[in-house]
Amino acid sequence: MTSYPVPDFESPFDLFIYANTISGGWFTSGVLLALFIVVFSITKIQNLRNSVCMVISSTVCFLMASLLWAGGALSGQIVIWLLVLDMICVIWAKLDE
Repeated sequence: MTSYPVPDFESPFDLFIYANTISGGWFTSGVLLALFIVVFSITKIQNLRNSVCMVISSTVCFLMASLLWAGGALSGQIVIWLLVLDMICVIWAKLDE
């Protein structure tokens, strides 16, 4: 039987850490994926090119992931992957001009 830690919330950020612990690290990744989809959709509605939408979405997610990593709610590997994704999107946007 799996035992989970007793929730002890002193701040709203503790909820992220607890949910991430319970889900095995998938909660914050899911939040970042949802954020990426929302930001991409908002920028696409404004009739921007796909490459520009990807740059904006990946940059917003990278900044949010950096904050979550600094707070201890996200693995550093995910932040590195988002940084690489952001660099690839910037190159794509430059080549798409």
